[in-house]
Amino acid sequence: MANAYYQLGEVEEAISNYHKSINLNPKKVECYYNLGNAHCHRGELKEAIQFYLKTISLDAMHDPALFNLGYTYYQLKDYEQAIKSYSLAVEIKPSSESHFNLATAFKDISDDTNALKHFKLALKLD
Repeated sequence: MANAYYQLGEVEEAISNYHKSINLNPKKVECYYNLGNAHCHRGELKEAIQFYLKTISLDAMHDPALFNLGYTYYQLKDYEQAIKSYSLAVEIKPSSESHFNLATAFKDISDDTNALKHFKLALKLD
């Protein structure tokens, strides 16, 4: 139900339903992940981070949460944390998008060697 509300753009109702699902099953990983997405969608980045971290605490291999966590840290200009999150994401599931975003974060901290390395990996996977 919560996902349907989210898809319809009724984010507040989706958030409410994700919380209801969590109350019924506190270990429901996807609800925490989706709450992170909903808060990110609303521009509530610090709240989104908390839900992505909770997702990862329940499933350390949840690469979409790691990717979105990296994106959210990047939006907050916390490049070091973005790099950590993107690095874990590419270890679990390498993708051109993850390598590109990791390269961009390295570029923003003037680490041109690692930026170039990950831009090349992004191109290779594309």
